[in-house]
Amino acid sequence: MSSERVLLPTDVYPSHYSLELSPDLEKLEFYCDEVIDVEVRTEGVSEITLHSKEIFIEKVTFKSSSLLLEATNPTIAEINYNVKYNTVRLVFDGALPVGTGKLSIRYRGILNGDMAGFYKSSYADAHGVKKTMASTQFEALDARR
Repeated sequence: MSSERVLLPTDVYPSHYSLELSPDLEKLEFYCDEVIDVEVRTEGVSEITLHSKEIFIEKVTFKSSSLLLEATNPTIAEINYNVKYNTVRLVFDGALPVGTGKLSIRYRGILNGDMAGFYKSSYADAHGVKKTMASTQFEALDARR
């Protein structure tokens, strides 16, 4: 594991995260619908870099708080993963409007037994039967999972 600290660009700043996790304990995977309230601070920015580890992004949308028509919001053009630095770069087809907005991401991940992020665990019920459950460890480095 690399001890190198990866700092994200500050031209798009997150202020609030909302996540809805849906685990599938039989397939040992999960889906997440996440909405991040952001402030676009720099004019001309057309990409956002986030921490990411062992997740697979399926859908990304950006909605500016200041724009009324959905057609004027840029759409996702590329999703580029950097496995070495545990980041993902979201590239849009145009500049993000300066001001506040919402970044919506749908992704899936695996429920592994690494005891980091959102992972599988087990317990014994009242009758001693082993059951599987999903647990969280969302310390700063593990939250990217």
